[in-house]
Amino acid sequence: MNQYPLSQIGNIKNPKIIILLANPGGDINNYKELPEYEMRNKYRDELMQFSIFRQYCTWWDELLKISDDYHINDSHICSLDYYPYHTKTSAYIPTKKHWDEYSLHRLQKNKALLSGFLKKKLPIFGYYWGHWLQETPELKTYPKFYQSKNGWKNSKRKEFRNFLDIYFHQ
Repeated sequence: MNQYPLSQIGNIKNPKIIILLANPGGDINNYKELPEYEMRNKYRDELMQFSIFRQYCTWWDELLKISDDYHINDSHICSLDYYPYHTKTSAYIPTKKHWDEYSLHRLQKNKALLSGFLKKKLPIFGYYWGHWLQETPELKTYPKFYQSKNGWKNSKRKEFRNFLDIYFHQ
C-alpha cells in the first residue's frame, strides 16, 4: 500500500482564505476510505484542486458547503498541511527527527507559502493550528488568524462559519 502524500489542496497562487491543518487525516490501514485511493487515476504528487478532491471526501465537502454559502468557491481557498502523510489523529504525527526528506521539504515549502500569505494579509483559519504556531510564531500576533478551539468537527464547522462571518459577511 502506497501512502499518498498530500501537503496542499486548492489555490496557492491567489487564494482569499487559508486553512491550516495538521495532516490530511485518515487511517492508512483503511486506505480505501482515503480520497486519494479513489482518485488513484487522477492523483499526482502536486497540488490538488478542491473541485476534484471534495467529490471523494465528505469531510471537505461538508466543510466547504459552508464557504459556498459565502460565495467563496473552491478556487478561493488554499489548505496547508503541516505533515503531508495520513495519520489517524494529529497525535500520531511523528517527531520531526523521524520525518523523511520529502516531509521536511514539504513543510518548508508550506512555511514559505504561509509567510507569503501573511505578507498579503490574508485571513487564516487554524482548524488544527498547534504545530503551525510552533513553526510560524508570527501567527501569535497576526490579526487575521482565527484559532479554532479544541473540539469535534461540528463545533469547528461553527467556528469556520464565525470566521467567514468576520471576513466575508454573509
